[in-house]
Amino acid sequence: MNYPIIQTLRLDPFPIASMIEAVVGDYLVKPAPGIYAKGKFDPVMHPSGVYYQQGRNERGDIGNFVVRTIADIQRGTEVRDLDGNVVVTPGQIPMLSNDPTLPTRGMAIIERLLIDTLSIYGDQRKRSARQDDFAQVAAVIHPDYRSDPEIANQILGMASPIRGQVRDFAGENRWVIHFLHREGFGLMVEKSIDFRIADWHRMKGCAYD
Repeated sequence: MNYPIIQTLRLDPFPIASMIEAVVGDYLVKPAPGIYAKGKFDPVMHPSGVYYQQGRNERGDIGNFVVRTIADIQRGTEVRDLDGNVVVTPGQIPMLSNDPTLPTRGMAIIERLLIDTLSIYGDQRKRSARQDDFAQVAAVIHPDYRSDPEIANQILGMASPIRGQVRDFAGENRWVIHFLHREGFGLMVEKSIDFRIADWHRMKGCAYD
């Protein structure tokens, strides 16, 4: 069901995500394994995936060749997955890395906390039990350091301003539906309508005005 969007809040989490990485990065779980492209928060190639390039063998015959590491990848030809989707363009190949160039863990922490912040809105009949803030943050802290509350406190303190922005935007009516999307290097919160109104339209099968 498509919900009408009444208002939009665009957020710039990049400075906070970078600060989280700089201050407590040594105490966080490692970034997701894989091959990263410059400007991407998530790996473009995963260890469990199968990827190939088209090229010529030693006899000059054209064929598909499996690539597993950056060293396997030849310049000038895109990398595709088994479904034929392009995962690496020729222009991205020179800038591939085994480590992210962006604050991926900091961004993931912010997203995780904002999803939790918005979880109290929408259909109040189906609300699940929420984890407390420390439990949310503990999932991204390396197990060796989870017993130290200071690390979680620092993360929550750094994320507090952006969570406050979202709370102020969302307001007091907890029946109103909200969505969180990643938009380039930013995040976007979309405010829709009261879930009860949306549910009435759904049951009646009528369009929104």
